[in-house]
Amino acid sequence: MPQEYFFDNLDPVVEAQIRGAMEALSAAGCRLRPVSVPEASERERYFPAVLPACLIATLGRDRFLAGRDQMDPIVAKRATSGLDVTAADYLALEAKRAKSRQSVSEKFSGFDGWVTPTTATPPPSVADLDDEQKALDLALGMTRNTQPANYFACPAVSIPLPQKPGNLPIGLQIICPEGADVQALSIALAIEEMLGTPEAPNLADFLS
Repeated sequence: MPQEYFFDNLDPVVEAQIRGAMEALSAAGCRLRPVSVPEASERERYFPAVLPACLIATLGRDRFLAGRDQMDPIVAKRATSGLDVTAADYLALEAKRAKSRQSVSEKFSGFDGWVTPTTATPPPSVADLDDEQKALDLALGMTRNTQPANYFACPAVSIPLPQKPGNLPIGLQIICPEGADVQALSIALAIEEMLGTPEAPNLADFLS
């Protein structure tokens, strides 16, 4: 269990669900031990700069500017920040990432994988996306716990935890070492079989 970042400022609903899952895993024989991963917070500097820059590099600056008004406003707003990313900034962030990937790879020694909440908050309602600023905050917040695995180039799986009828599930995330995709899927399957799977919700209840 990573001791930094992933478990910070959890919504009480998420915290209760994750705590229950951890207790069930321990009761089933899983050995849960702490691991220090301060590098996880680096995703906050990396992705806001690198993702927009890569998008603009893929589309081309002129093509992006010409089609920006046709994009989703949240995506367009985030992508526009890539116009201000310098080559020096980009290379510095990639160099920092390379060092952290090596450091994190060593931290997996003695562990089959790491377990964390997939998100810090429950699934938002569709109405929450009507407000542009709130939608932007949600878009940035929902990736807080998943982007570190992307940053470290590690495979990760999110398992939906069983919920009461009518509630959307909370996710339990399994992160494994770089290249251990089959291991991540195997662990996720074993945990899913042990915890059970939630019933598929009636999405119409959440769209009305």
